[in-house]
Amino acid sequence: MEVAKREKERFEYLFLDLEWNQTPRTTGLDGREAIQIGVVAADNKIQKIKTFSKAIRLSDQNLFNEKTEIVTHTPVTN
Repeated sequence: MEVAKREKERFEYLFLDLEWNQTPRTTGLDGREAIQIGVVAADNKIQKIKTFSKAIRLSDQNLFNEKTEIVTHTPVTN
């Protein structure tokens, strides 16, 4: 049953959204750390088939940038 279900769940497109935190007073790629990932799978007509979303814990809460909270609506307590 599970194998048959997986065969039916084919998709043509994957849309990926990464939200990241930029440590205050850093530039470029230095100090960036992903805090959330979202994925949408769609068929050939761009109709949503599946979604996935996951919050990712920062390695150090002290690196959290308050501007990240404004943009992502994700407080450091999450």
